[in-house]
Amino acid sequence: MSAFAAPALAMNATRIASRRARVLADHVRAVPRRAPTEAHRVATKATSGKNNADVEVSDEEMQRLTGLITKKIDDNDVVVWAKSWCPYCDEIKALFDDMEVAHLAVDLDKFNEEKALVSALARMTGQRTVPNVFIGGAHIGGCDDTMALKKSGELRKMLTDLGVSFKQA
Repeated sequence: MSAFAAPALAMNATRIASRRARVLADHVRAVPRRAPTEAHRVATKATSGKNNADVEVSDEEMQRLTGLITKKIDDNDVVVWAKSWCPYCDEIKALFDDMEVAHLAVDLDKFNEEKALVSALARMTGQRTVPNVFIGGAHIGGCDDTMALKKSGELRKMLTDLGVSFKQA
């Protein structure tokens, strides 16, 4: 890499981070938080019995997992942290598939470190349930939050502002 390329790459990374922060500030502030639905409460009860958040993880391991999660979020415009058996996760994956949005869907239950990954995500976001959706590097929330963005038209605006291509309905 030439002496001129490194500063240019650093400036580009800063520009992307700034753009993502602006998009988040413009859109997420306007999203009202809704009370969980009865179906959401049932799903939360079902997953809470598995004690995903109660796993003990060393500080070193938590840093490693947080770094892995952060890298995936930084490398992809849309990331859905999910579980393969979750109907709410399927709903969000189908939403992005139907919109033809390039996204990374990570089924946490396919990893040996599932409980530790869920714990790391919970520390990062305060959300213990899936799906856990990130757009433009920003935590959006779960299924209800993402569907509210879609209904209000904010999801399309966020994706457009990020330069993410999608199918117009």
